[in-house]
Amino acid sequence: MNRVYTLLALIGSLSLSACSSSTPSVSAGRRVIEERIASESKGLIKLASFEKTNGQSFEAMGVKGYNMEYKVEIEFVEDCSWGGGGMFSQMQGQFSAVPGGPSNALNAVLYMGKKQMKKGQRETVTGKLTFQQTEQGWRAGK
Repeated sequence: MNRVYTLLALIGSLSLSACSSSTPSVSAGRRVIEERIASESKGLIKLASFEKTNGQSFEAMGVKGYNMEYKVEIEFVEDCSWGGGGMFSQMQGQFSAVPGGPSNALNAVLYMGKKQMKKGQRETVTGKLTFQQTEQGWRAGK
């Protein structure tokens, strides 16, 4: 009978330690990237593949966090302009895309530095997601 209690106590302590050291799932990372792509690309890009490449737990001012590095392959669903540059590039995000390309000098500023992408073309993008641990699980930062 003593062995049963010992075994139950061991299982309970292992369960608790597993909960305290858990990290966000790969599927949570994928979901965050899918949402960002949908929001930033306005439907011009879709996620083709998601791979977690590294991760690191941290704690800052009593808040537990986790950095998830990733590599994704994105596919362009329509011809569009994508990538850096443009007047508002800092606010647009790494998956920002606009239909077509510059049609005149007036809107060329919005397309400056962007790559012209064709429907079906794919690109590889890397980045990092930061999660915070809350009472209800892991939450990705903006």
